[in-house]
Amino acid sequence: MREGDELVFHEVEDPNEKYDMTRDEHGQRKAEWYLCPKERQQICIVNPYLYEIKPGHRELMTSLTFPLVVGSRFIGIVGMDINLAVLQVAAEAIVKRLFHGKGDVMLVSHGGLIAAASRFPDRLGRRLRDVAPDLAATLGMSGTSASGELWLHHLPIEIAGTTWTLSVMVPRAEILAAAHALDGSLRRIQRAGMQNALCCGRGLR
Repeated sequence: MREGDELVFHEVEDPNEKYDMTRDEHGQRKAEWYLCPKERQQICIVNPYLYEIKPGHRELMTSLTFPLVVGSRFIGIVGMDINLAVLQVAAEAIVKRLFHGKGDVMLVSHGGLIAAASRFPDRLGRRLRDVAPDLAATLGMSGTSASGELWLHHLPIEIAGTTWTLSVMVPRAEILAAAHALDGSLRRIQRAGMQNALCCGRGLR
């Protein structure tokens, strides 16, 4: 597992857990990280899940795994667990620089689970449709759209044969304020240019 800039290896207590077919509340098998590349024999990424790193401490993770195939025989996997807390920190840092801290950034997995979100820091790992149905309804609309008083831009990100979505949300009032400010600046530049032209014109007479 990557923790910061280091790769940390954690021993698996029960080797049979890689065959665990039990499904979590979102329908994902507990051993999806192993079963997916084994069954599909291709790179896989799983939906966010909570993993107990040490007793009493769980982190939201995802796993990116590759099958190891010799000839046509599957012999195992290689991959990495990614601590999504890093993405949450990045999302919150971006928001501080986005429209005076009034915008939001969110990353949603292919299964519709919130992987990182400045707006919903206490709902990570939940289905977006359960947290914000109106926003969830716009996810399939790549590009720019609107939901209520929000301006939205959804960017599809292709990862391991799946599509995650990076969303930027800004209140319409902020967009309009920025547009009005730009319009005002352009008008001032235009007036200054006209005044300079008039002054130069008088000087040439």
